[in-house]
Amino acid sequence: MIINDYFLFSVFLTFTLGKEIKVSLFPAFPSQRVYVGDEVTLRCKDGSTVLENGVTWSYNGTKNSTNATVHLPVVTTSDSGEYQCEHGQESNKVQITVLDMLPPASLSVLKQANTVVSKGDAVLLKLYHHDGLDDWRCRYANANGEWWVPIKPHPGDPKSNINTTATIHADVEDGRTYWCMSTSKTDRQQRPRSNAIKLIATEKMVRLQMSERPALKGDDVMVTCDVWGGPQIVSVVFYQNRTQIKKPDNSHGNTLTIPNISDSGAGQYSCRATYKFTHISEDAATHSNLPSDVQVLSVIAGPPRPKLDCKSKTCDPQRTTTPDSIVWHYTLEGQTELQIQHEETGKTITITEKGKYTCSFKMEFGYSRRSNECLLEPVPPVPVVVVVVLLLLVAGVIFLLVALFIWKRRSNASGKKKGT
Repeated sequence: MIINDYFLFSVFLTFTLGKEIKVSLFPAFPSQRVYVGDEVTLRCKDGSTVLENGVTWSYNGTKNSTNATVHLPVVTTSDSGEYQCEHGQESNKVQITVLDMLPPASLSVLKQANTVVSKGDAVLLKLYHHDGLDDWRCRYANANGEWWVPIKPHPGDPKSNINTTATIHADVEDGRTYWCMSTSKTDRQQRPRSNAIKLIATEKMVRLQMSERPALKGDDVMVTCDVWGGPQIVSVVFYQNRTQIKKPDNSHGNTLTIPNISDSGAGQYSCRATYKFTHISEDAATHSNLPSDVQVLSVIAGPPRPKLDCKSKTCDPQRTTTPDSIVWHYTLEGQTELQIQHEETGKTITITEKGKYTCSFKMEFGYSRRSNECLLEPVPPVPVVVVVVLLLLVAGVIFLLVALFIWKRRSNASGKKKGT
């Protein structure tokens, strides 16, 4: 009996001491590489098990929550600090550092596709990193966990032979958040990563799309009401917090632009659309006033925004820290593809082709926001006739000066002869 009691006590002691209560981030971003605008959930885990009950949370040493998790839907710099959970015993302390900038790699939906898609559909995502994508991997997170997904690198830049872009096939069987990270550095906290894209699955025909989520103050935000299958949209009505707001930008359009968005632009958005599939039949039935799902739009200050002077073509960082380099983003006239040009020195760009230009600054752990947009074009060359006239004028002036010089010399010489 004594032996059995000793054995049971040993098993209990081993089990108790073997428990490791720890704080984990979901998605599993490096805790020192969290960026403003991220959505993060802190979980209290016993080994690989997420604890649901009896959890107490502390922030910077002060107990402030008894929820099972700490959900930060839109992270800001004020969320930086030390987090710890307790469940019978205290967990490790996790220091979260929120960086007031954008991640060094950008993940976007390819060809301006939508982030709200029909359940079971898929979209293509584009990953871009200026310094190359060797050892980069992507993953998605949903309610059940996180999984790695393959990426398909594009052909390397012919000048540098570096693969800077890649494509990711993203399934949307449920709500999923996709993000990517380099695996080259041993210290996980020092690994560069991309922004995250949240893909929302819906079973409704009418879908509300947003160009930004969250929105950064001062940006122009586009809200679009589209319908699966591409029917003719007869009319659209937008709602903010269940109240009808402005109509679309044009009478037959389905897009609403919120210029220079501020705190008042935050809220719950939805839309209703009336449409009919005329491409199937001219006598197709009209589907009237059908609703979309509700989408939440948060508005945050975001990183400092550079200022681009449209006259001098100079980019001002508008911040005290010295940037590593400047980045120019532009779309040439008649094109839709965004191009990127990095400059190691100088804050002024020489325009060789007409287009829409913005600028941003590269720093150690990411980038600033993009500046205001300027429509810039090359300085027109001076006409040949003007050049010829100017050359003739210069030649004429030189001829007159030479003639005047010769005349003075002769006058002086004749004066000397008379004096003798």
